[in-house]
Amino acid sequence: SFNKFDLVSRSGDDKIIGTFFETFTPVIGGTGADEGRFIAYVTYTKGLGGGTGKYRQVVWRDRKTGETRLVSQGTNGVEGNQNSHAPAISADGRSVAFESYATNLTPDSNNVRDVFVWNYNTNTVTAVSENRGIEANSECFEPTISGDGNLIAFSSSADTLAPGVTGTSTVNVYLRDMQSGAVTLISKNEKDGKGGGGSRPSISEDGSRIAFHNYF
Repeated sequence: SFNKFDLVSRSGDDKIIGTFFETFTPVIGGTGADEGRFIAYVTYTKGLGGGTGKYRQVVWRDRKTGETRLVSQGTNGVEGNQNSHAPAISADGRSVAFESYATNLTPDSNNVRDVFVWNYNTNTVTAVSENRGIEANSECFEPTISGDGNLIAFSSSADTLAPGVTGTSTVNVYLRDMQSGAVTLISKNEKDGKGGGGSRPSISEDGSRIAFHNYF
């Protein structure tokens, strides 16, 4: 019911509760009978999902069971060693894409903001802003995720992700297929295939359409 509230910035046992000032940018997922069941958000709150409160972390919660998990985690569940932001949740609520400055989520040596995706079933984080092992050489941000979590669009000023971009002075929109590993340049000029600039992508549930802002 729309006239009822559920505090989602809390631990599964209700012993830890975040305040208005510590938790922000929530996103909601779940379909059918599970409509609105899953929430992801950014928090400074110590203890939520196991975070220490030292950096901004992304946390996921199942409103039905109370299960709360740390999304921005690396190997063995260690929290991100820098701030994480901008969660985007799949329609089924089982995948969360986000951007992070952390360098310990996956092997990371480019020293810039990257896009990652967390999966509930495996409880692991995978790098999104790379092309078959080749890291982006500039900032990656603004993720948006398809309904099943397989397709993730994002913005980046890198020129190592796909053909058609030279230099790191212009932001473009890219699409990553998590199953195949392929990265496609979306904001390109149809005549020459070169990047035309773009940002703020939003992907449809089936992943077949991407809306974005173009500079030119």
